Amino acid sequence: MVSPQAEFALFAVDIDVTYIGHDVASNAQHVARWPAGEEYLRLSLTPTTLGPPEPVRRLLAQSAGSVRPCTASAVR
Repeated sequence: MVSPQAEFALFAVDIDVTYIGHDVASNAQHVARWPAGEEYLRLSLTPTTLGPPEPVRRLLAQSAGSVRPCTASAVR
């Protein structure tokens, strides 16, 4: 008896995620990029101008040489 050969496709997916939100407490733009591991606040200087990025860690967690999104229970 001859067994049928299985067919499959092998491919890679490269995804970059960027979150941009508004931090009400500081009136700043909050940006988090994954897997780049960048997360920062940009304070509002005028209604149309943002200041330089200031590093923060709210949505991303550092662990064992990699950056990963925090779990929902870790964000409070």
